[in-house]
Amino acid sequence: MLLDNNVPPGPVPNGNKTVLENELIGNPENHIDVPVGSGAAPNLRMTVGAYTVVGDIDRLYVKMRAGTGQQQFSAYEGTGVGAGSNGVDAFFRISCVGTNTATGTESRVSAIYACSLTGDGCQKQL
Repeated sequence: MLLDNNVPPGPVPNGNKTVLENELIGNPENHIDVPVGSGAAPNLRMTVGAYTVVGDIDRLYVKMRAGTGQQQFSAYEGTGVGAGSNGVDAFFRISCVGTNTATGTESRVSAIYACSLTGDGCQKQL
């Protein structure tokens, strides 16, 4: 993990390592926290030019891909059967706030990503 106490430092605050790991694996599912304000616990923090950027990553839910066969209690998963046949996606919300260090003005952006649990990468959804 890219922790801020590594050399070179990464964007993940060392004190938030366990929280971020739990959020990525969905424990607890849809954990409510925010990058700034009351109850802030940013999962990442970095400086980009004149901006300080903090972000929050939340795992929302897991969904089987279209065309995936679901057969329970069969004791056999043949070709085209079971969750592994077409894949499963985990959906994440990533919210970031950039603050201009000179003026204090903020800009916010959020996006939803679907990430394959079989290693096919992530795709922006919204």
